[in-house]
Amino acid sequence: MNIIKNNIVAVIVFLVKLFLFFIFFFTINRIVYLIYNYNKIANESFKNILLANLQGLPLDISTTCYFLMLITLLILINKVVNKKFFVQLINGIIIFLISFCVLINVVDISLMASWGTKINDKALSYLSVPKTMFDAIAGINYLVLIAILLLQTIVFIVIYNKYFKLKASFNFTWKQSLVFLPILFTIFVGMRGGITGNTIGKSSAIYCDNATLNFSAINGFWNCSKVLMNPSSEEQLYNYFPLTQAELNLKNYTSKKDTTIQILKNNRPNIII
Repeated sequence: MNIIKNNIVAVIVFLVKLFLFFIFFFTINRIVYLIYNYNKIANESFKNILLANLQGLPLDISTTCYFLMLITLLILINKVVNKKFFVQLINGIIIFLISFCVLINVVDISLMASWGTKINDKALSYLSVPKTMFDAIAGINYLVLIAILLLQTIVFIVIYNKYFKLKASFNFTWKQSLVFLPILFTIFVGMRGGITGNTIGKSSAIYCDNATLNFSAINGFWNCSKVLMNPSSEEQLYNYFPLTQAELNLKNYTSKKDTTIQILKNNRPNIII
C-alpha cells in the first residue's frame, strides 16, 4: 500500500513538474518572439513589454492543461497495456509537443515580421501555394529562423530529458486510481480557464494598443489549434444571411428603371471610379 501511495504522489509530482516546465517553455517562446520583432515594440515601456508574459499566462495555463489531460489519461491507460511502451509513448508525445510548439512560434515570428499577425486562416491557405507563400515572406531571414527552430528545440528537449523525463511507469490499483478524479477535475478547470460560465478566449490576452504585444500574449499552440478546429473561408466571412433572405433584403433597396434623380446636365458623362 505504501508503494502505491508513493506512486500516486510521484504522479502528482511528475504532473506539477511538467506543468512548470511548459509554463517556462512558453515564456521563453514569447521572449524569443518579442526579441525578434523588437522593432515593433521599441517605443513601448519596459513594464508594458513585461506585462505580455503576465497577460499570456492564462492561455499558457490552458494550453499546458490540455497537454496534462492527455498525459494523465495515458498514465491511467497504461494499467491495462504494456507499461514500458506507454512510458516511451508519453515521453515521445512530450518531445513532439515541444518540437511542434517551437515550430509554431517560429512561424508566428515570421508572420509578425512580414504580415503583422499570427497564424490565421489566410496564412494556412497559402500552404497550398508554396511559391506565393514564400514570395509573401521574401524579406524574412530564413537562416536566423532555422537557427532559432533548431536551438530552441534541442535545448528544451535536452532540459526535458535531463530533469523532467518520465523514467518508469506508476504502480497503483484501480481503487487508488480514484485519486485521479480531483486531479482530472483540476486540469479540466485549467483547460477552460476557470469555473465561470465562459471559457477562456483570446480576449484574455489583449491588454494594450500594440498589436505585437497583444499577439505575443496569445499562446501560439492555442491559437493555431483554434484556427485549425474552426476554419473559415472568404465566403463565410461575409455570409450574414441565407441567400434567399439576402436577395429579399436587396430587392427593398433596388431602384426601378428611370427613377434615378438626374444630377448632371450631361446625359453621357465619362465617370471613372
